[in-house]
Amino acid sequence: TGNVEDVMDDLMSGSTITLLRFMPGGCTTGCAYYTACMLANNYQITAPLNGAVAAAFTFEMASGSVSASTV
Repeated sequence: TGNVEDVMDDLMSGSTITLLRFMPGGCTTGCAYYTACMLANNYQITAPLNGAVAAAFTFEMASGSVSASTV
């Protein structure tokens, strides 16, 4: 297990397709979530001294479509 940067470097090192699940409402029963196979194409880590670390990711569709469901 590595840090976020190690994981993103691995995902972007080739044509690794990643199954992503986006849960904008969290894991609360009844909340919607979306699943898709994606390729990572960009990420940015911001880590100011003595501050919170933030990460931003950009993905593109790899294959198939986005499916929606509920928790």
